[in-house]
Amino acid sequence: VFLYAVISNVTIWGTVSGVLVLILQLASYSATFLINPGLPDRNVTRDDESSLAYEITYCVKCRLKQLPKNRTIHCFHCGVCVEGYDHHCPWTGKCIGRNNFFPFQAFVGLTIFLILYISLGSCLCVGFLQDESSNQTDNI
Repeated sequence: VFLYAVISNVTIWGTVSGVLVLILQLASYSATFLINPGLPDRNVTRDDESSLAYEITYCVKCRLKQLPKNRTIHCFHCGVCVEGYDHHCPWTGKCIGRNNFFPFQAFVGLTIFLILYISLGSCLCVGFLQDESSNQTDNI
């Protein structure tokens, strides 16, 4: 009965838009955990260091150069330094940094939209089923 109510009450555009949002959400999730978050270059030479106008610090854990302009911070969950570090995401199991920040924002936004879309669709289906059941009792 529920599947019949969903299929008969949803237009083709509602179904297509829902599937499209789901595909985009899964693609942004995949991009978030597949893209390198911004691991710093291990091959910075002394010549590169002399041209810098700011102090270079070294990570105590992985002994990489941490440039302040890049906001390079060590992630204790992953055990690596990440340029543009924002946070460690438990959903992806990966750091969110300079390179995968935009796909992560798209993933979060599309997930929120998908939750609202499914909630609204569920409410409409429940209302449809209640109207249909009241029509059936009136006919008896």
